[in-house]
Amino acid sequence: MKTILCYGDSNTWGYTPGTGAKIPFERKWPGVMQARLGARARVIDEGLNGRTTVFDDPFWEGRNGKEFLFVLLQSHAPIDVMVLFLGVNDLKHIFHASAADIAKGLATLIQIIKGSYCGPNGKTPHIVVMCPPPLTRLTDYFELEFMGGKEKSFELPRHMEKTARDWGCHYFDTPSIAAASNDDGVHLDEENHRKIGEKMAALVGGLLDDQPAA
Repeated sequence: MKTILCYGDSNTWGYTPGTGAKIPFERKWPGVMQARLGARARVIDEGLNGRTTVFDDPFWEGRNGKEFLFVLLQSHAPIDVMVLFLGVNDLKHIFHASAADIAKGLATLIQIIKGSYCGPNGKTPHIVVMCPPPLTRLTDYFELEFMGGKEKSFELPRHMEKTARDWGCHYFDTPSIAAASNDDGVHLDEENHRKIGEKMAALVGGLLDDQPAA
């Protein structure tokens, strides 16, 4: 059985827009992908609220995605497909990060994956980069937290796609098929989880038949 590791933030954890309740595994995108792929693969759902690419949150312990990635890669190896769905938390005002900075953080994670030899036979797994959808109508709370982030969120796709291509990764254009809910402006509702999961299953299903990257 092949292994797919989904490394993300609250939109992988399954944060319900407006309430924060956790969406059940089978109704969020990793679970939808699992249902479509069936016994061909095991989908590991590694989402954490507030996770960034490489930034330390002074108010929230353990949210730097760089710090725990290598250990998780070794723990779940061999990994056939590695999915990265990060970047939205990097838009928070506290980090003062541009869209280009966020893409550089993503590149750092890609380098860690490529240097971990965590794929089958010690090779590099296929890496899929998912770009978060732009921020929409933010609540008062998130409006303060993401001050100035909405504009930058629309710049993310071109920077993330370029980073994915430059590093030989597969790019998944999430904003083309899904949108953040207007209930809070940041998180995906169940319908958008379904859309993403179905499209991801089609992409990843094709990669499972390929040999791992060199």
